[in-house]
Amino acid sequence: MRLLATVLVFSILAPSALASQASPPSLDSIGPGCCRIRVRGAEGSAEGLFQVKTAPGRVVLTPCKGNLCPPLGGTQAFLTIPPGARVEMYGGRSAGKGAILGAAFGAVAVTALFLGDQDLDMSTGGKIAAGIPVGALAGSAVGAVIGALFPRWKPVRP
Repeated sequence: MRLLATVLVFSILAPSALASQASPPSLDSIGPGCCRIRVRGAEGSAEGLFQVKTAPGRVVLTPCKGNLCPPLGGTQAFLTIPPGARVEMYGGRSAGKGAILGAAFGAVAVTALFLGDQDLDMSTGGKIAAGIPVGALAGSAVGAVIGALFPRWKPVRP
């Protein structure tokens, strides 16, 4: 059981650790209209659909939402990225990661519940054999729903 838990932990953590070591893309390498960009700094934040990088530290977002956006009458904003601000692009939702984590936690939790239930008329092996798939299915469903609530943002070099 410990081996299974260790394998699950490494299978969940290893891909995210490898992904974090990869160099993030730059604003110069992404195309116009490709993705949503979010800029967060001490001065405030801005978010919008990336159009173009006009100069170092300046981008065009349409429509620009947030207090860093210049007050313009149109929907297009030439945004100056403040020094030290964090620039990120939208990377989807976390439903897959939530399903994997939920399956792992659900399998362990339901198996532990089955093992602790003295009224359940099954052998220890039967409780384990029933608890793992039941818990994994229930946990993955709950984890996917919870993960879908959270957007993922990937760093981008300005």
